[in-house]
Amino acid sequence: MEEPEDKQLERRRVIQLQAWRLMAEKGYDGLTMRELSRRTGASTRTLYEMYGGKDALLAEAFQERLRLVFEHFESEITSTGLAHLIDLNEAIVRSIVTSDNFSRAYASVLASAKISIYDIKTPVVHFRRCLEEIRDTGDMPDWVDLDLTALRIMINQNGLMIQWGNRTIGSERLAALYQMNTCETLIPLTTGGSREAMQERLRLLHASLVGSTVF
Repeated sequence: MEEPEDKQLERRRVIQLQAWRLMAEKGYDGLTMRELSRRTGASTRTLYEMYGGKDALLAEAFQERLRLVFEHFESEITSTGLAHLIDLNEAIVRSIVTSDNFSRAYASVLASAKISIYDIKTPVVHFRRCLEEIRDTGDMPDWVDLDLTALRIMINQNGLMIQWGNRTIGSERLAALYQMNTCETLIPLTTGGSREAMQERLRLLHASLVGSTVF
């Protein structure tokens, strides 16, 4: 007899949550299905029947956690356009710095290279929405590929996230580096007030990190 759908969904939620916690503790490669079985009470056979294997299970856990986290970010952001993108970046960094469980697991997934960069959908969707808002103000030409630009922003941020996870970038510099990467990506693609605002922001960020306002 099959479990009711709501019970199946709850079981998957519990498994994904424990998988995420184990990734934070042991890293992607250190997590085993046997350990996850002990944590969740589900047999290893059940886990394999449900997901097909460790990589598929962790990919689903990763994507679902990202979806929930970004939904939370957006629920607290009321700005639009460039301000929306800046506020979203700040929310991402704040979550990284204050939520070690989430962040170490995220960095572990990225460093493992088990999930293709092209399969990480959620950040790209949200970055693209911000870019659409900038374009709607008239500050971005129609020829700009919003999907590719949103992907570039995520790739740059993921690189920083991996370095933060390896502790080669300190938390105190992470916010500035996130915003600098975004500005450097978008300045050549924007016009008007958005370009001017990012140029000024980049100048100030550069001065704060390097101690010089001369480029």
